Amino acid sequence: DQSIDLLPRVEKVVPVGLSLVQREYYSACLTKNFKILNGQDRNQKRVSLLNVLMELRKCCNHAYLFDSAVPDIQDPKQAQQLLIGAGGKLEL
Repeated sequence: DQSIDLLPRVEKVVPVGLSLVQREYYSACLTKNFKILNGQDRNQKRVSLLNVLMELRKCCNHAYLFDSAVPDIQDPKQAQQLLIGAGGKLEL
């Protein structure tokens, strides 16, 4: 029987552009460029473009959702900078 007075929910939309890595993978998805999407390593999982809209959505969320986009870097500070720089919304 407690009364909880919550303020009304306010949603603010902040338009953010894509990073360079995201733009590269976005255009690769649209043009079905499998050389970029699959990367140089042949042991990685192959990218399937059966549902292009879902792949574009993954690209807009963060480019590192594609295995071929993740660089092999051992330095944690440099890896963190690249992780932040690869997502446009994380640069805010």
